[in-house]
Amino acid sequence: MPASLTIVGAGPGADDLITVRAARRIAAADIVLYTPAAAPLSWLRTQTKDEAELIDLGVPAGEDVLDVLRRAVRDKLAVVRLHPGDPAAWPELRAQRETCTRLGIDVEVVPGVSQESAVAASLGVALVEPAHADTVVVSGQDLTRVKDLATKSSTLAVHAPAARADDLVAALTAGGLPEDTPVALAYQGTDREMTVVRTTLRDLPATVKQHKVWRSALFLIGTAVRPSRTRVAPRAPEPVQRAKEPEPKPVRTTTARRTTKRRKTAKR
Repeated sequence: MPASLTIVGAGPGADDLITVRAARRIAAADIVLYTPAAAPLSWLRTQTKDEAELIDLGVPAGEDVLDVLRRAVRDKLAVVRLHPGDPAAWPELRAQRETCTRLGIDVEVVPGVSQESAVAASLGVALVEPAHADTVVVSGQDLTRVKDLATKSSTLAVHAPAARADDLVAALTAGGLPEDTPVALAYQGTDREMTVVRTTLRDLPATVKQHKVWRSALFLIGTAVRPSRTRVAPRAPEPVQRAKEPEPKPVRTTTARRTTKRRKTAKR
């Protein structure tokens, strides 16, 4: 078989939230490219075949991805690249596909449960609601863009290192958000389970320090995070008034009684 690359969404972290298709691709891979944010090495060793090569992309001195792909072409290997959550939120997805096209590598993208969906589910809220919330997902690497989007959407989902919480708050307040804007901080612990903490923009830096979160985190900011009792319900549609039709008049029916004349019998 020719070389292949499968870009797999590893989900929000919980082992039972990875898709069946993703698990199958991981189990069949010759090489798995990963970062600790996508999946820990200890878990991957239980999911891959014994001879599979596991490459941590977070190691600076590690093998370059392009070199791995060229080796896959030469040796006709199946490569899996893990991405946290859903690959659709990965800014480099298009560039990775174009690179594989140039190398003649077949590419498959396996969707995963997004981190935004997982956080919303844990809070019991919806990311999109009529008259309540619409959500924009952005990368926190460019805080200027975050500032520009601060008041353009009722809810922002920002992926950024938790260590930049102070900078994130400064950008959002400079963009026009009040300090009491609700925030959900979501991060992955050592057990791969996602922890979600409610706070506000004002208290976000202190919350990050309290929970000792420094690496990648998801910040859900705005209307979708508010408790449901504080939301203004959309106006119910007015009931349609239908013209009342006149009731039909009752029709009286009579049944003709049939009479039979009796013959008179003569007395003898």
